[in-house]
Amino acid sequence: MPSLLVPPPRAVLAVYSMFFMRFAWMVRPRNYLMLATHIANEGAQCTQLYRKWTWNKEQEALAAAAGAKGGAGAASKPE
Repeated sequence: MPSLLVPPPRAVLAVYSMFFMRFAWMVRPRNYLMLATHIANEGAQCTQLYRKWTWNKEQEALAAAAGAKGGAGAASKPE
C-alpha cells in the first residue's frame, strides 16, 4: 500500500479543512484566501481518499478473481 494514501490522516485533514472553511466564511471580514486554500485542500484530501477506496476495491476484485481461478493457493504471495 502506498504510504501517502493512508486513510486516517487524510480523513482528519479533510475534517480540519471543513472546519476552517466554515471559519473563513463566518469571520468578518470574510477571509477569501483562507477559504480558497481550504477548499483546495478539501478537494485534494477527498481525491486521495477516493483513490484509496477504489484501489482497495480493485485489490478485492483481483483477489476474488484469483481465488475463483486457481483456488486459495493462487492468491497467496510467493516467498
